[in-house]
Amino acid sequence: MIRRIFIGYAGGDEVNARQLAEAVSRLGNTEVFIPNILDTHDRNLAKKIRNGIESSHLIILLITFNSTNTIWLNQEIGYAAAKNIPTIPIVEKGIDLKGFLEGMQFIVFQRGDFKNDIYQTISRTRRVFSKLETPITQFQATCPGCKIQLFLSIPSQNVIEKMIERKERIQHRCNSCATIFYIDPETLESQA
Repeated sequence: MIRRIFIGYAGGDEVNARQLAEAVSRLGNTEVFIPNILDTHDRNLAKKIRNGIESSHLIILLITFNSTNTIWLNQEIGYAAAKNIPTIPIVEKGIDLKGFLEGMQFIVFQRGDFKNDIYQTISRTRRVFSKLETPITQFQATCPGCKIQLFLSIPSQNVIEKMIERKERIQHRCNSCATIFYIDPETLESQA
């Protein structure tokens, strides 16, 4: 089963949205959809966003001070709520959630430590899909030696938390080229 994830964000947050998309797309059998909300001249943009949300199993929303005046993100929030799609909000400190997101548990957006936000998003994404009875058991890694894409078993959340606490990394030896490389347990990013 392909797990589809929609990431909503506002103009000015493209870099963080891209980092989120790259990290979440490393989770096994995951497809990420990010609308280009800056291209308001696209006549089909509303339809693309609607279709993206409707076909998603999870919505991740990056809500920062850049988002406070965007119509698109507010409509995405309402549409996702109407479709009853699980949502993970990442909210910048100082923003009060109102409307459909009021009272919802959220991740605090940290500009200086976005790696932690990525870790929390991956962790929450895994919990959401476990509740949907489609647990994430693998993640995608790229061997730095031969550049092939590998699907590796993802450690349990408890193991990952212990690795982070001990400042350890996941170690893997590529079967194709025998390169030993490491994976950051917070972001699941391959490292030489």
